[in-house]
Amino acid sequence: MDATKKELENTKTTEPLHYGNSTRAQKDFISGRINNSVFLASCLVEELVRRDVLSHEDIENLYKDKSDEIEELEEKIEELEEEKEELEEEKEELESEAEEVQDVLEWWVITDSWVFNRLRDAGEPVIDSDKLGLMLWGRCCSGQSIVLDPTFWGIYQSGAQNIRE
Repeated sequence: MDATKKELENTKTTEPLHYGNSTRAQKDFISGRINNSVFLASCLVEELVRRDVLSHEDIENLYKDKSDEIEELEEKIEELEEEKEELEEEKEELESEAEEVQDVLEWWVITDSWVFNRLRDAGEPVIDSDKLGLMLWGRCCSGQSIVLDPTFWGIYQSGAQNIRE
């Protein structure tokens, strides 16, 4: 292994390297390269640009290349825009559903306040009438035994089977 490769290996670190956190060997490596190959030429370049020998188009990397970061952000924006569209569609569907009146097919008298409260909490149409002294449930399906009604199975699945008031 030649001396340059060995010196470069000595400069490897996981954090950004700068003069303050470098070793003596790393400082010597950098200083040696700078002192032997980097020379101030600002006046020369400014004069060559002034005389139209050089132009800004001749300068490579005059602008930092941020294309990868820009592309990454554009992809994120596109993903967020797609997600936003999906969320807006979902919101519109919910708003539309919220405006629809539930189609009550049967009315049932409920004598157990626990059952009544579970139906209310499940979003079922109910009437708690002090005038009549009745609790009523508006069933939105018909044609099958009430024991088969998906409303009660949903209440049971949501954990109500473990609670009794």
